[in-house]
Amino acid sequence: MREADGCFVWTKGEVYPINKYFSTREFSCHCSHKECVEQKVDKDLISKLTALRELANEPLIITSGFRCPAHQKDVEVSGQSTVVAKKSQHELGKAADIKTTRMPIKDFVQLAERTFHAIGIASTWCHLDLRDGKEYRWYY
Repeated sequence: MREADGCFVWTKGEVYPINKYFSTREFSCHCSHKECVEQKVDKDLISKLTALRELANEPLIITSGFRCPAHQKDVEVSGQSTVVAKKSQHELGKAADIKTTRMPIKDFVQLAERTFHAIGIASTWCHLDLRDGKEYRWYY
């Protein structure tokens, strides 16, 4: 694993600890596209997720981290995403979809609001990202 442009970068399939809570396995793209090789996650995202993990005092389950462009397109075409952006925050390594092990999502979102400004809320998970600017809230 190396660092570049404020991100941790690794090759798909490689597993490294990022810190005491997270590893590269959790943030790797879930696709099977041959061209999906380089993976990344923003260091600020890890920092904020670490703070949130400590606030929640329970493990966070990363259901989707980095997405290569081909996988992002698959998600959009399949209808799994109701938002189609020019460049997904997942593609930039600046987003994660998360669920908790015990905490109700409503309570988790209240904690996430202390650290994140962009939050997408579903019934059992939420999307958190680093986009700049004002507060963003949306529902799946």
